[in-house]
Amino acid sequence: MTHDMTQGDESLLIDAVLNGNREAFQDLVRPYLTMWLKMATAYLSNASDVEDAVQNGLVHCYQHLGSFQARSRFSTWATKIIIRECHRLQQQENCRRVRETPLDTVQPPAEAVEGLVLLSHLLHQTLTESDRQLLEAAVVEGASLQELSARLSASPGSLKTRLWRIRKRLKQILIAAEGDINGPGF
Repeated sequence: MTHDMTQGDESLLIDAVLNGNREAFQDLVRPYLTMWLKMATAYLSNASDVEDAVQNGLVHCYQHLGSFQARSRFSTWATKIIIRECHRLQQQENCRRVRETPLDTVQPPAEAVEGLVLLSHLLHQTLTESDRQLLEAAVVEGASLQELSARLSASPGSLKTRLWRIRKRLKQILIAAEGDINGPGF
């Protein structure tokens, strides 16, 4: 696709926009609008997102036109801005899809389930009830050392040491269990 506008034409229109001629911006972007819409369609599947990406990108171009340094053509600069806007909208859509996916519909891989069963078994075999409760409160509930200290009537320092020892013991057990699992008999 060829565009009739030269870099000199772009420079004249940019100067006009910077001097307050808003209509000059329309003349500046009009030759490239179809190209930008097609390009945004390649990134985004939703038609309204495509329009939003191009519109938001062009608003950004208009607002920051004074920072355009003419090292490349205006259309190249604007294209990069519109692509960044497409990526931003893609990220928003991906985040929205993740937030809207109910957790009970996500099935964990079989290996993860087996690993959790093994971990649960190892925890019950190797840790005392009080160590399991402390680890659960710290890791699963996210309780701070101060909260744990108040709950268990122990100093934060002693709980920190105890948690470190529990984690160290679990790490050693998991490393040993991994060797057993990956061994020839499994």
